[in-house]
Order: sequence, then structure tokens, then C-alpha cells
Amino acid sequence: MTPRSLRKDVRRAALLAAALGTLTLACGAGPADDTTRAAWRIVPRKMYSAHDGVHAFRVPMLTPNAFGVKWSLSNPDTAHIDAYEDSDSAQGSEAMVTAKAAGTVTLTATAGGASATSVLAVTEATPQLWEIGRRRYVEGARIRDDVPDPAAACTNCHGTDKTDIEHTPAQIGGFSDQEVITIFTEGRKPPGVKNRVIDFELWSPVHRWMMDDQEKKGVVVYLRSLSPQSNGTADFGGEGVFQE
Repeated sequence: MTPRSLRKDVRRAALLAAALGTLTLACGAGPADDTTRAAWRIVPRKMYSAHDGVHAFRVPMLTPNAFGVKWSLSNPDTAHIDAYEDSDSAQGSEAMVTAKAAGTVTLTATAGGASATSVLAVTEATPQLWEIGRRRYVEGARIRDDVPDPAAACTNCHGTDKTDIEHTPAQIGGFSDQEVITIFTEGRKPPGVKNRVIDFELWSPVHRWMMDDQEKKGVVVYLRSLSPQSNGTADFGGEGVFQE
């Protein structure tokens, strides 16, 4: 898939993404300009994904207040970046990173004598684990009996045609595997992440699903394979880019 063909996905999923925090800004020795004066960073500040050799795992990202950005990777064997504005030189303030192998890689955005970094951690997965997660999330099927239970399906409330928050990488790409698991098994979100649809007191009790370890890991792997879809201020915790 070419960078230009990703434009709609990234503008919907990355441009609307929100920041988890601000990264350290490294300024060059050259004269300051609008880009270097702005406290810009990569959103999300740390990314999480998976790789199973079969499914596509993508995380949208952007550099708010910085334009004409050039992206680079510390290890191109672990991930690939598709950026906008100049597909030949991979420049642009919006991009999509695709996992190519398990491991950790540093992503660097450089423009106007300044740079910012984010770290992508890719977890090794398998197609079998992905299928366990899909069946639990979509069908409510548990490993112990392998019988679909529509009442236990997460898609009763979550999905493209639902009113609740989606769980694509545009929302969870900045959360670790354990943070995502804590959300749906303990009804707790990472510090600073707000509820965007219903109050915490109503939300938390219905997000304490009982699952074995394989189901928990499988759900995370399945969600990381979904096509990024923006939920606006809910993306990546809802802090930083959008102000309420």
C-alpha cells in the first residue's frame, strides 16, 4: 500500500490522535524557526504493536505543530514507515508505522533543526493467538468450551457501528499490552485517561471480564490488527492535541 493511498486512514486516525505526553525536544545549533520554537513531539510517545507473520499490524502517528518532517528508524527490519507529502523521501507530519518483526525500534522525526523520538515495542504473536482473541472479542467464545456467547461479545458495545469507543490502534496503540488487559479485565484505565462516553462508575463494573491468559493475550493481538479508525478525543488517551 502506497503512502498516498494511506492518506485517508492517517488523517482520520493519526491527525485526530491525542498525546499521552511530551517527548524531549532536541534542538540543533541552527537558527530557530517556527518548528524549533514549538514544543513538538511524536504522538504517541511510545507505541505498542504485534507481529504474527500473517496479519497487518499498524499504528498511526503524527508530529503536532511540525511540518515537513523526515522520519527514520533505528532498525528498518522491525518496522516500516509510510509518510505523507513526499512519498519518495518519506517526509510529512503524519505517518503510519507497520510492524515487520518482533522487537523494539526507535522512531525519529526531524525537521527545522529539531527532532523528537518515540519507541515502538512489537510483541511476537501467532495466528492461533489472533484467532483466540477474535473469537472472544467478536463472538464471546471462551477457550474452555469454544461455544459462542453473544452476551459476552465485546462487539455488543464496541465497533464501527456502535456508540462506544473503538479499540483500534488509533485508541490503544499508545497503551502497553498489560494496560489494555487491565482496561477490559479490571475496569481501570492508565493514569490520566478520561472516560469519553459514560461515567467511570457505570463503565468500570462492566469491564471486568473473566478470561484465561491466552484469551487476554489473544484479545490484545486481535485489537492491534484492526484498521486504525479515529474516535477523535478518545485517541491515545485523549490528552494533548485536543482540548475540551
